[in-house]
Amino acid sequence: MNIRAWFGGFAGAGFAEGEVREVGEVREVDEAVVISEESVWRKIARWSLYAIAFASPLLFSNSTVPATLIKQVVVSVLALVSFIAWLGESLLSGRVYYKRSLVNAAVLLLLLVLFLSTLFSPQALKGLLAGDLVGERFISFLVLAAVFFVSGGVILNQEESQRYAGWLLAGGFLLSIFSLVQLIAPKIIPIAALARADVNTIGTTNALAVMLGIFFVFALSLLTSENAGLSKNVQRLLYLMAATLFANLVILNFKTVWIGLLASIVVILAFRFRVLHQSFSESDRSFLDTKALALPFLVLALVIFFLLSGASVWQNSAIPAEVSPSLKATLTIAKEALKKNIVFGSGPGTFGVDYSMYRDPSINQTNFWGVRFNNGSSFLTTSLATTGALGVLALIIFAVVVIGSLLRQIARTIDDNPIFIAGSVAVIFSFIALSLYSSTFTLWTTVFVLLGILVSRIAEVYEPEFSPSWWRISERTIAFTAPWVTFATSLAIIFLMVGGITLLYSTVEQYIAAYYFAAGANLFSESHVDDAITRTTRATSLDPNNDAYYRGLSQMLLTKLQGIISQASQGGANRANLQVDFQNTVQSAIAASQRATQINPSDSLNWVSLGNVYQSIVPFISGSEKLAVQQFDNALKTDPYNPTYDYSKATTYVALVDRDQLLLSQPGLSQDTAGAILADGRNGLEGARIALEHSIQLKPDLAQSNYLLAQVLIRQGNLPRAIQQVEQVKNLAPFDIGVAFQLGVLYYQSNDFARAQAEFERAVSINDNYSNARYFLGLIYDKNGQKDKAIGEFEKIEALNPDNQEIKTILANLHAGKPALATISPPAPSPTQRKQPPVSDSGQPSK
Repeated sequence: MNIRAWFGGFAGAGFAEGEVREVGEVREVDEAVVISEESVWRKIARWSLYAIAFASPLLFSNSTVPATLIKQVVVSVLALVSFIAWLGESLLSGRVYYKRSLVNAAVLLLLLVLFLSTLFSPQALKGLLAGDLVGERFISFLVLAAVFFVSGGVILNQEESQRYAGWLLAGGFLLSIFSLVQLIAPKIIPIAALARADVNTIGTTNALAVMLGIFFVFALSLLTSENAGLSKNVQRLLYLMAATLFANLVILNFKTVWIGLLASIVVILAFRFRVLHQSFSESDRSFLDTKALALPFLVLALVIFFLLSGASVWQNSAIPAEVSPSLKATLTIAKEALKKNIVFGSGPGTFGVDYSMYRDPSINQTNFWGVRFNNGSSFLTTSLATTGALGVLALIIFAVVVIGSLLRQIARTIDDNPIFIAGSVAVIFSFIALSLYSSTFTLWTTVFVLLGILVSRIAEVYEPEFSPSWWRISERTIAFTAPWVTFATSLAIIFLMVGGITLLYSTVEQYIAAYYFAAGANLFSESHVDDAITRTTRATSLDPNNDAYYRGLSQMLLTKLQGIISQASQGGANRANLQVDFQNTVQSAIAASQRATQINPSDSLNWVSLGNVYQSIVPFISGSEKLAVQQFDNALKTDPYNPTYDYSKATTYVALVDRDQLLLSQPGLSQDTAGAILADGRNGLEGARIALEHSIQLKPDLAQSNYLLAQVLIRQGNLPRAIQQVEQVKNLAPFDIGVAFQLGVLYYQSNDFARAQAEFERAVSINDNYSNARYFLGLIYDKNGQKDKAIGEFEKIEALNPDNQEIKTILANLHAGKPALATISPPAPSPTQRKQPPVSDSGQPSK
């Protein structure tokens, strides 16, 4: 047996129709599959595929976080059920039915590269087992590859493939109606979680637009065919579907979709001209006399108008603008990621980690400084960072092979093949979208369902006068004849079935874990901390490789720890029991956070979670401050431009200094002990100053860091020098709002209220909503007897912080003619002595 024939048996080279090739004792036959009676196994497999095609765009459940996780779970379960049923039929019949195609090899190559990229990733375990909402991980493509291969093995005639396409279109039709209602009148939707325009069953609004675009080009292509054989009622439904879809696209107005539609309609017109050329070549009719061209030309004109004009027909303020890294920024991040592993990248689904590590520090000067982007400018550019050069090459090969196989089949077909052409155009649109926009699990599911529909419709007949083609798609049957081969093959099939069942069980278990985690999060938000811990612990036991669950559990345990500390300070409970609870809770919180860092050491959030636990016990346990600072340093290694981690280090040092002050107040200390404590405190303040200055260097207008730095400098006793240094910074950055605020606080602390007032007024002129600057400005006006001005400042703060009780009290004092801080400070510390700014500049009250 030559190499060409062997490779053809594996992935696609041709065999003569009816010819039997011997591979050991396995007969591989290239022939049309004829089954006299459909087995239960094949019915299960086929209807599972129909369910995937119909339900994947619609699935949504508010009982998990995120709500679209149900989509991946159900699709995975149905895909594995269909795969197991296909294997079951093969085991009982002794024959395997499948479609021979070069696309098979492309899919297998893509799976192999994704597996290797995952294996070499720092997040290998998570990449292989964790959920995947964006459709980037190996596990997603493994499931979808099963959909593709099973489609070729159980969809055996034209009627079944048409029904397959019909279920897909039905799901798209319902999605279009539902999304249109959401966009125009969301309040009439009975599902509370979906009764809003900014939430949908796909993901982001742009992802929804891409999905609707796929269904639109499919429906449009069917409507342009004169040989589709559609009944009048079906045609009416298709026209209604196309109109509904286009209305959605006009409202969403996503440029990438218009570009994809432009290219797709050009392809549709090319197909139509090719088909119509033959039928009109011997008549006097004009091409433009047919509806096959009139409709796409009309849509093409509308698409060009919206693409060039950018006109928005329907403005909906509830739809948020979607932001993602630019192409340049994504390629820069990819370039840095490839320096570590140019072949396999950082691993599928790890772009968020790459973004944290390699993002442009200037992002800190924008409103998106605290956002972690988990996708780049597009799926293709994201894959360059996450799967490396080999991954992008595998994707390109996959796209070229798919499009080449489809175009070859269209070119070889003389008669119009409406569903095949429509599906091919939809696949082309999908690939354009993936090259310009990020992916979703639903998008990739639709792509593989479309490929399954298209490949199931093809059964090329071998022509003896021509050499077998590598691109040929044909029906194949592998029959097992010899007893030992039957036995070995049966073992292999049983092994695959067991693997499928295991993966099926794991998928269901992950969903149950997500349900428990969501339940725990809801209970935690309602302050039922113990019940929340119980639910979340259950989630970690069901899905022990999800670091987010352990991180959430650690946060809940930390809240419980704070409650125990509060009870102990009040002295209202048994002290011995509280001590035991304290120790157990600390140990559990540390264990949960450590487990998160073990699962995913590349995620800075896991190190921060562990650091927060150690920081919380600094007032009680000596040495915990060093462990806390170490974890925040680990976080900085994976997210070096995040200014909040240095701030957390500084607050740890300040907590150490506070603890040392309490120790100094104890009687009976020796001189040496007191000296050591004082030195430790001085070192702590210096460490806090260095950390805060680095935080401010990363983000000069970070209010919390500026504010705490002022406190640290005051506690160091270097107020004049602190003022001088900040004044120098002001000369270098005269429009820096953070510098203005910090200098104002220092002037205020030194009782230089006139200069403080000037700085706070300058800060407000830069940012009219800077609540903390207005807070101190109001206090200065109050000291100067300008009550009306003071009231005006605090009323503006109240509008930005409506739930802040301190501001309400201050306003009541001012209206009553009292000092602003009467009954507030004391007993509370004065504003300049607090560790946090008095109010929040995010519009939420400080805690």
